[in-house]
Amino acid sequence: MGPLTERDLLAHGVTSDDSITKRDEDRVRLLKFIASKPEGIVLNHLVHYVLKGVNPDTYSGFYDLTGDEWERHDYALDSIADNGETVPLNGSDADYQFTRRFLPRAEDAGLVRLTDSPAGQVAHPTTDLLDLISAGITETPNADSSLVYDREFIRKVLKTTSSVSDSQKEFFSSALQSYLNRIEDYRLAFDVQHYDHRGRGGSRRMTKDYKTRFNDEGRIKRGFARFNDALEHAYDSAENAVLVTLTSDPGTRHDDDRPDPRGILELTESVNENFHRLTQYMASDPSTKDDTREPGIVSYRSDRADVVTSRPRERLDYIKALEFTERGLPHLHVLFFDVPTDENGMPFLMHKQELSDKWQDYGQGQIVDAYPLVYRDDLADLDGAEFAEDQGFVCWYRYGDHNLASSKVETRSRSHQIDMAGEDENPMQKTAGSYLGKYLSMTFAALLDETGASTDDSDTYSDKFATWKLAMYWATEKRFWSISRSIERAIDRDSQLDDEEARAVRWAAKQDVMLACEAIGEDHFTVDELDDLEEVDRNRSAVSQVVSSPFVNIEYLGTYRYDDLPSQWFPTRQLASVEKPVHDPDEPLHLASRGDRPPPTADVWS
Repeated sequence: MGPLTERDLLAHGVTSDDSITKRDEDRVRLLKFIASKPEGIVLNHLVHYVLKGVNPDTYSGFYDLTGDEWERHDYALDSIADNGETVPLNGSDADYQFTRRFLPRAEDAGLVRLTDSPAGQVAHPTTDLLDLISAGITETPNADSSLVYDREFIRKVLKTTSSVSDSQKEFFSSALQSYLNRIEDYRLAFDVQHYDHRGRGGSRRMTKDYKTRFNDEGRIKRGFARFNDALEHAYDSAENAVLVTLTSDPGTRHDDDRPDPRGILELTESVNENFHRLTQYMASDPSTKDDTREPGIVSYRSDRADVVTSRPRERLDYIKALEFTERGLPHLHVLFFDVPTDENGMPFLMHKQELSDKWQDYGQGQIVDAYPLVYRDDLADLDGAEFAEDQGFVCWYRYGDHNLASSKVETRSRSHQIDMAGEDENPMQKTAGSYLGKYLSMTFAALLDETGASTDDSDTYSDKFATWKLAMYWATEKRFWSISRSIERAIDRDSQLDDEEARAVRWAAKQDVMLACEAIGEDHFTVDELDDLEEVDRNRSAVSQVVSSPFVNIEYLGTYRYDDLPSQWFPTRQLASVEKPVHDPDEPLHLASRGDRPPPTADVWS
């Protein structure tokens, strides 16, 4: 549920009883079904198979077939898809309209690719969707459930406490280190099948080091570089920003039946979901409420929430970082960019009281802050100010275009939770990027330290970071930081080839196709003719022979300790020597006791 919630694809998310609503369940099932159809699925068929089931009056041989049971009948549904005989659905059908509205959102999130066909709109899975589905694969379906593993133990602790003690922090740190030590010896195992266009080929085994965001040095450094890319994009495209702090409060929820404070795990699992609810609220434009930004409209107060609102009424780009307090409580720091301004030109996201009211309505917390910022690219030239950067988003009160008296400047800037001014021991004033960047740089430095990588040759990663906080991200499976989809797309475009390089790549690709076509006897092709494939049936048919066969198929087999890999990969090792320990819980080397649930070896070869 977490990845879909972070992509803003679930309307309600997880409910209080750890279930999800029927429509959110439908959204999950739609994506799972699309992922199983790489060739694409027509919208009409998709609605029938997933949400309605096949009509038993129309197709013989089916009974009691609902959308929840499509997996049981997948072989039959494939045959129906070949015939294309489903009852047409029109715009008045609720399930059809629900699916038609959901698919563009899934496409915007990068999980679905939509195309048009004579039969209607077709949904294809993207590699991101396939990665998302495969990420949910569990390594061992029959692991010993009587053992409590480190990660699970931490989650149990976080579920029952609203404040982490020193002894718990110490255990969290050792648990993460133990996990990192274990996975050094693990390998991901794959069966790689490769074929040419004539179907000739074979199969071989492949292993890959067990790399995660906690032990992959390259991935760690790329993560921090990507954060800086997002900031650079904001520098180029935004004139102002607002730095928002959203805290979590274990006792916020008003429930007489639940007097005890909520646990840290519950707060952490809800914080991103509630953030996306907040962004949806801010982007909505209700006609029933007056806009306090308009002249003559009274300002927002809690008792006026039904008639006025100060929300920006538009979707804003953002960079969001998840942090944990010393108590272990999660809170968010969010940089919203290009925020609407008030009559004085100040970046004004929304009234602080309205922001607090909504955050409290969601049951997350009540202490919030919204700090207005302005972009300046001349920080090195400002008199009486010292910054570590030449550009960035800085305090609007001090460096914005306004006529505020100096006394108001200091009063207003000091009224916020974050102090952007310099201190006696560190005169450097802060930019929003340096504020978020310092926390993230400490996080990445701690990760590199855990991997054993040296950071002495770079001052990018500085200061010390509590290792137990890394364990919090690990146990709760939450990301350190994230960005809005539009920024993600923008920086991904920036990393693509320029036009000249892209033309060269396209030319090389066409040459490869020409050579492949020559190999099947079609030696008359030229690059110019390949540009007109859609108009030349013979060309299209020949190229189809080249590219239609599945050249490579990779099947995930499981996760193994290096010493426990099947003997077929190491002829000198006898498979029987590991079979007995795998299945005998009395053996001291019982694999399940190692804590990360590698699959029993026999499961792969049965």
